[in-house]
Amino acid sequence: MAGSGKPYRSTPRGGKRQPPKGGRRFQEPPSPKDFQRPLPKEMYDFDKVPFRPGDAELPDLLNMGLWLDKMVPWRKPGSDFKDESWTLQAEYRLYALEQMFCRRWHSTVGKQALERQRQSAKDCPHGMAELVAEVEGRLLIDAGRASAIETSLSFHHTWGVPKIAGSAIKGLVRMVMEDEGERPATIERLLGRDSDDLGVGGAQGELLFFDALPANGDYRLSLDVLTPHYQEYYQEQAPKPPADWMSPKPFTFLTVVDTSFVFHVVAASGKAADDLEKVKQALREGLEFYGIGGKKSAGYGRLVLVEDH
Repeated sequence: MAGSGKPYRSTPRGGKRQPPKGGRRFQEPPSPKDFQRPLPKEMYDFDKVPFRPGDAELPDLLNMGLWLDKMVPWRKPGSDFKDESWTLQAEYRLYALEQMFCRRWHSTVGKQALERQRQSAKDCPHGMAELVAEVEGRLLIDAGRASAIETSLSFHHTWGVPKIAGSAIKGLVRMVMEDEGERPATIERLLGRDSDDLGVGGAQGELLFFDALPANGDYRLSLDVLTPHYQEYYQEQAPKPPADWMSPKPFTFLTVVDTSFVFHVVAASGKAADDLEKVKQALREGLEFYGIGGKKSAGYGRLVLVEDH
């Protein structure tokens, strides 16, 4: 079931397929028969395991995070299942990301999880704050985590939808409050204190930060590209000085776009309830002006307020 591994190029919209320089012709995009997945032979059946997430019988119930981690199709050099030399070649990786995942998705279980989270926050006797903010540009969360596709997004491990971890939201609020000159004692009371290297001296804050989930379970994944011009300069072993004759090496990765996230902050004490408005304002400013996640200096991670409750 191994494919030819020859380069290909998708036909541009409204255009015709053009041969590349040098006379070589691009091959058709890989078909399902060109791919294999690192699964036991007994489980390997394309009739039972959909090739694309959208081909599943109930795609709105899929765990997209699990699919990206475990079900990205790889190309295996031979048809022998005893051969363990799995490789994810560049042309197959690009096809898997662009053709299979870059679209708008709806998750029924993600929507239900958000509704339960909202109800849990409302049931807190000391009050809660809710913000709905939309991604302005692109969002890149947890990109450095080990993944089969070399870059990753942060997906909820159970519901499979993109998420912004509560710890990241809490860290953003802390940064904004510190930059704006908030009293250290107030910050420590609300957000807690880290323990030392021996695990001593930590303290829990009076605010609880939930993971931010997509509104209504709707989200969209899109492909972006990073092009290091001096790859040999950034190598850890025997780096070379940057020079004009080094070749740029485009590298693609997934981002979240056109998606609204719902943020919940809950007061765990009556005293903290009086500070909810202050914390909500800090979160709003942090999302709009500081950003959250990776590549913030390049404009990623900005979210604009949609609703405020």
